[in-house]
Amino acid sequence: MSDWSESNALKKSHECVRAVRAKDIMMKAAILQARGENGLVISDAPEPERRADESIMRVHASSLNRVDLYMRDSGLGITHDLPLILGVDGVGEIVDPAPGSQFTSGDRVALFSTLF
Repeated sequence: MSDWSESNALKKSHECVRAVRAKDIMMKAAILQARGENGLVISDAPEPERRADESIMRVHASSLNRVDLYMRDSGLGITHDLPLILGVDGVGEIVDPAPGSQFTSGDRVALFSTLF
């Protein structure tokens, strides 16, 4: 009985630590806060939570391209609410693959979004 109680308490303790860590993990991001030249800032942002059909990639390098600059300058015809994390190009590795996807943790990948 005592072993089960200690084991159960340890498990709960680890769950609490994971929850606290997940909440406090931050990443750097290019955030468009307002349209125009001064509306883009580099700031801390919470790391994303994986949706059921998505994989999480740890970005090693990224860039702002013409789509990002267009979004900064006017975004005419593209409807996104601000603030918005920019960056549709990047390279890195998969850290949390979607179940059933072609990726596994550690896969090196390049990202180019076709959503824009």
